[in-house]
Amino acid sequence: MLDLESHKELAPIVGKVLRIEWLAETIINDMDAEDALRKELSGQRPFRITNKNLIDYLFTCSLELAVSFNLPVQIHTGFGDKDLDLRKCNPLHLRAVLEDERFAKCQLVLLHASYPFSKEASYLASVYSQIYLDFGLAIPKLSVQGMTSSLKELLELAPINKVMFSTDGYAFPETYYLGAKRARDVVYRVLSAACEDGDLSIEEAMESVESIFRRNALHLYKLNVANGSINQATPIADDSICLSSVEQDVLFVRIVWNDASGQHRCRVVPAGRFYEITRNKGVGLTFASMGMTSFCDGPADGTNLTGVGEIRLVPDMSTLLRLPWSRREEMVMADMQIRPGEAWEYCPRNALRKVTKVLLDEFNVRMKAGFENEFYLRRKLVSDGHEQWIPYDNTNYCSTSAFDDATSILQEVYSSLKASDIVVEQVCAVPFSQSKLPAQVLISKNSFKNLILSSTPTLSRPDLNDIGSGSHVHLSLWENDQNVFMGSSEYNFYGMSKKGEQFLAGVYHHLPSILSFTAPHPNSSMMFTGSHPYNLKSFICCFRLTKGLKTKSNPAEYASKLKRLPQSLQEAVESISADKVLHELIGDKLVTAAIAIRKAEIDHYAKNPGAFDDLIHRY
Repeated sequence: MLDLESHKELAPIVGKVLRIEWLAETIINDMDAEDALRKELSGQRPFRITNKNLIDYLFTCSLELAVSFNLPVQIHTGFGDKDLDLRKCNPLHLRAVLEDERFAKCQLVLLHASYPFSKEASYLASVYSQIYLDFGLAIPKLSVQGMTSSLKELLELAPINKVMFSTDGYAFPETYYLGAKRARDVVYRVLSAACEDGDLSIEEAMESVESIFRRNALHLYKLNVANGSINQATPIADDSICLSSVEQDVLFVRIVWNDASGQHRCRVVPAGRFYEITRNKGVGLTFASMGMTSFCDGPADGTNLTGVGEIRLVPDMSTLLRLPWSRREEMVMADMQIRPGEAWEYCPRNALRKVTKVLLDEFNVRMKAGFENEFYLRRKLVSDGHEQWIPYDNTNYCSTSAFDDATSILQEVYSSLKASDIVVEQVCAVPFSQSKLPAQVLISKNSFKNLILSSTPTLSRPDLNDIGSGSHVHLSLWENDQNVFMGSSEYNFYGMSKKGEQFLAGVYHHLPSILSFTAPHPNSSMMFTGSHPYNLKSFICCFRLTKGLKTKSNPAEYASKLKRLPQSLQEAVESISADKVLHELIGDKLVTAAIAIRKAEIDHYAKNPGAFDDLIHRY
């Protein structure tokens, strides 16, 4: 019989009675493991651990270590080399470990599809939150039928966000290639069948591919590539998926859209949730969002939009960038979808895509454009408690002293635009895709406003007695990488091709209607400024398409027909209301909403002249 002091060496007194059973088991297991290790080491080298006691000890220690570091553990289950007993490779034998409270938070990855126990693995993944599945080695090791059936069995019960791909390649690069190639073929075969059977929609199948081949592994293994944007100096395709930069400290992602009144709005999502869910599913947005005016966060009468109903604001990942003025945030432009993959009729980005597609499909031409953004530089003056925004300087046009005064600010703006991959020239000559260029304009305007602490209004006329600023768009028409605006034959007396003249004729024909969108606000109608780059390009495309290219019109025909431009936004709205071409190509609903917003703003600012002062904070 041992005395009390001997017992103290093994366990504290408080645990002598209450924990004696658990402590006894631990002591015995540790002693058995120590004895097993001695036996293994006493043999000849190299040796392979086969003693069950030592294996169990190492396994449980590994799980405890993984829990402490919050790391997943990969477990070989199912088929393998001939030295294993396949009867003991059934993953159901892990249930004792899965039920152990010590390992409740330990994430276990069952490798090789657990073949031939794929159904059992699928069951475990469906009932235990800590179980994940990897089908590497089963693909490409098995026959085509075997690979297909094992993956189908994994997906019978297991959530798709728990199933992962790996090549299980080794030694030779061909093994990695073969694993990747066969995995794509098999996943396509299985998900196609699921779509045909009605288990998945096409959109859900596409999302499943992203999850299986990339997203699930990034999330489980906490790889740094999960969050962040790529280095914008590296060109990417419009449909590519943006990966992370070296910096992994992004907190928020701004999902930006431009409403029908020309205001830049955003929803902000924490970066973790954005990259896990939002970038594919988007965020909800009320129908009323495209009916709001510049003076009220409510839909204008006549827009046919209310707070009832919701769309999805889905990020366009090709526009993702790190904000130069707020390095812990990113910004991305968004499409408006009424259903997964189906554009909302009020989406301005989709309207632009639609008309540029007509331009390409019917005439095999593309329109390239560059925006020339103008802005005011002002400083705040507070006098007697009253806030005023006064000009930064009082110099003349192109004054060198004015540039000297503001050079530090302009250097910062330039650096911001350069970091956003926006080329700054006197006239922008760098071509962008039709949907990407307006995004560049919005980024530029946000840079102006944020870098200079809201002292750079992009409003066209912050002072109604001033001449105002502009946002000029420079256009050209291209066919097979050739600028077809230019012409050098005898017919081209003015240096413009026949197709270019037809294009220009469309502008002449619809000129009064254009002003509803190039100068869409009562303030900007006094100084022609485009506040909505997506709508602006869409409408110019439409006008030049219809009466110009389609009817092969000659601009000279309008020499005697040209009238004075509308002198007010009211006149421009009346012109566009009667323009059936615009309603047809852009979409009647979007045009109707835009007209209703214009009318509401005309009425409001006519009754409240002082309300113009508030616009400096909104544009």
